[in-house]
Amino acid sequence: MEKVRVAAVYSRSRGFGEAVLPQRLAARHLDGRPLLLDAVYVRAQPGREQQLDDSLVRLHRAEPSWQVLDRAAYRAEALRRQDASMTATYLLLVVVTVFTSISVVNTLVMTTMERSGEFALLRLVGATRKQVARMMRLENAVIVLAALLVGSLVAGAVLSVFSQALTGSSRPRFEGATLTLILGGAGILALATGMSTTLIALRQRPSAGSLSSQTTVITGGRDHFVPGPHGGTVRRRPGR
Repeated sequence: MEKVRVAAVYSRSRGFGEAVLPQRLAARHLDGRPLLLDAVYVRAQPGREQQLDDSLVRLHRAEPSWQVLDRAAYRAEALRRQDASMTATYLLLVVVTVFTSISVVNTLVMTTMERSGEFALLRLVGATRKQVARMMRLENAVIVLAALLVGSLVAGAVLSVFSQALTGSSRPRFEGATLTLILGGAGILALATGMSTTLIALRQRPSAGSLSSQTTVITGGRDHFVPGPHGGTVRRRPGR
């Protein structure tokens, strides 16, 4: 049994690995399979830098597919790969955000336009357009604040579990600008959609909005309107 010496201990692995082993020690546990390395880091002993440079040049000539990079070039290549990976991630988030925004806008437009009859009745009993619009502003503000609170709690619970598994800390780390952009964008989108749809619904005459929510039943003969369910009217023949 070979004894190993602990060279360093890190607490925030970020998914890097629980343990880092020397090459010779890891090769013994591969059951004869070849040890595949993505990169090999070398460092010259004092006074032998030129010898190492010549050896690396000969290695590159013998194996043209291998890249020989110094520290600055390797760091630049790593940053380039990281940027490419983040670009793909951001593109996926943009697609998800667009589809989610379309769903939110459609839901708000449908629910607001279905209340055209309610807005018409309020105006028929004396409410002005400004009063109805003010009522909807307050209602939308309460709904948006409640939605942001519930959404933040749900997302925070999921991210806490993910952060605990990845970093060992249950407290996710957010950038203030990113968090403000997400919450502010969602709130502005919902408020703008709700208010613009309300203003469109208030453009029609109260009588037209009231009639659009009526239920009409034609029975033939001499008919007339009587109060119907859900605030509408039903046309019925006398004696029925």
